[in-house]
Amino acid sequence: MDVIATAADLAGTSLPTDRIYDGKSIKEVILNGGESPHEAFFYYCKDTMMAVRVGQYKEHYRTQRVYDQPSYGEKCDGGFPINDYFDCNECDGDCVTIHDVPVLYDLFQDPGEAYPLNVTDYASVIADVEQAITDHNAALVKGESLLDSFDFDLVPCCNETTNCVCNYTQDPQ
Repeated sequence: MDVIATAADLAGTSLPTDRIYDGKSIKEVILNGGESPHEAFFYYCKDTMMAVRVGQYKEHYRTQRVYDQPSYGEKCDGGFPINDYFDCNECDGDCVTIHDVPVLYDLFQDPGEAYPLNVTDYASVIADVEQAITDHNAALVKGESLLDSFDFDLVPCCNETTNCVCNYTQDPQ
């Protein structure tokens, strides 16, 4: 994430060099509307790459089930969602679709990712994404997962009687 690098840059200091940071400062984006320092963005579920964005294009390799709008609306009482419309918190399993042919979107034309592009018409985009993945994997240093155990003490709000809603739908234990 870019938070640490950006905070250090805003404070006028530099980050320690004894560790690897995957974030970059976005100070110029925040203060001056500058360009993102990222050429690509990688979407992970734990250590599984789900999608990659390069420029205006985003390529999905795996997608998690999301309720469609009518189903989501049925779960509302008085206009407020009873449950999260995003009910799949898994990286694999029945609620995850693995795409043999990646699903490609133009985020400038379709920010809601509702209209997939025909990948055969975008061979150069696919090649750019594949090169970004190759470069990313070559520089990747895998760390220890912090998501393999669940600590209920870290859940800030899970009491529906006080209008708080848990941010998960499955018992993690």
